[in-house]
Amino acid sequence: MDAVILCGGKGTRLAPALLPGLPKCMARVNGEPFIDIFLRGLRQQRLFSTFVFCTGYGADVVEAHLGNTFWDGEADISTRLYFSREPEQMGAGYAVLNAARAGYITTDPFFVFNGDTFCATDYLALFNAHMDAETAATVALGIGGIASEWARDNAGAFVLGHEALEVMEKMPVPFSLENVLARVDVAAVSMANRYYDIGTPESLRAFQEFHGTLIR
Repeated sequence: MDAVILCGGKGTRLAPALLPGLPKCMARVNGEPFIDIFLRGLRQQRLFSTFVFCTGYGADVVEAHLGNTFWDGEADISTRLYFSREPEQMGAGYAVLNAARAGYITTDPFFVFNGDTFCATDYLALFNAHMDAETAATVALGIGGIASEWARDNAGAFVLGHEALEVMEKMPVPFSLENVLARVDVAAVSMANRYYDIGTPESLRAFQEFHGTLIR
């Protein structure tokens, strides 16, 4: 299964907690980059054999870091790692399309993750829910998520079919993932855990506290 990870955000609101030139996904959490914690959670589920990182701001930093740390003995030899770089930010939806056009997305469906959110979620259950729903897209909502208001709620994981890619091909740039999902049938699945978004210094501290309880 392909996992597409959006990790090109500049993190303007998070700037006070970031070193200059670092993208949001590289924010330090209890001594390590957030992206490492995020990926550890994905890889432990053994569901994904391909990881596609959509990079933008700070792409050199992200690509160098992941290129050096991803192959740490946890990944199966068949795991594939790709970087899909955007020369300029044209929206998260376009970032996914850019990766598909490069040939990096081959499974149908595939997962898309916001690389600045974390949720202890059973992604196999989300995949099964998507297959049962028979929709072009499925959105995972955290605790308290409201299906009719998913775009404004705490969502950070999506399952998309290739029908969604066909819609993207017809959209003017720039466009967001929300723009795409407004044009296809979407199922929403409530998950049992909270989504943590590290987009602000306050939300980063909240995740640091949560992560601290996990490692103690």
